[in-house]
Amino acid sequence: MAGRFPGRPIGTWRRSYRTGEGQIVAVLEEATRRHPAVTIGSYPRFLADGPEVDVVLKSSDEEALAEAIAWIEGALASVSTGRSASG
Repeated sequence: MAGRFPGRPIGTWRRSYRTGEGQIVAVLEEATRRHPAVTIGSYPRFLADGPEVDVVLKSSDEEALAEAIAWIEGALASVSTGRSASG
């Protein structure tokens, strides 16, 4: 099966933050500038008890992804987090 999909696999990291997207947009923009080999997305939603944003990082470059994860986790350390997952 692996031969059907050439190239390196894409690593993914996801974390939910209990905040509004507008509160973290500057961090997301800076992460995009600092880590061009990583795709950074944000997916806001509005829950009964307030806003939440899923931040997703993806890259086929494992080292670049690890660096971006470390940077964004540090930059968003003061934001309340929910669940996290990586794959």
